[in-house]
Amino acid sequence: MISNNDIKEAAGSVTYERGRQLYENGSVLELDAECIDGKEYVESTVQGSGRKTYEVKLLLNAMSGELEGSFCECPAFYSYEGICKHCVATWLQYREEDGGEGEETGDHSTPDSIPGVQRGIKKRTSPELTALFQ
Repeated sequence: MISNNDIKEAAGSVTYERGRQLYENGSVLELDAECIDGKEYVESTVQGSGRKTYEVKLLLNAMSGELEGSFCECPAFYSYEGICKHCVATWLQYREEDGGEGEETGDHSTPDSIPGVQRGIKKRTSPELTALFQ
């Protein structure tokens, strides 16, 4: 399974941190993945730092999770040696949804310890929703 350090290596430390912030803020608006012939095709829409959204595509090895190809329509994608922050956010979100390790640890003993659930609870202030996970 791919670790945070593997993703950081593909992006660089600064870009990884920016992508991690996008991921933690729930900026991956849509994510779809399809496995075909041992390849995982991941597509997402990511809210950029401003108003614009960007389409991201990742090609991952379905067995190892290793990145085999990437694309983002942001202007920075072509100016970096590694992947951009939108690709990082997508990869982290995919890993979470695919049942991979959490951001800091792999221990998800309760539903409210999962990053996506935490973001969902923060976005929805319904007392019923908050109580559901306590």
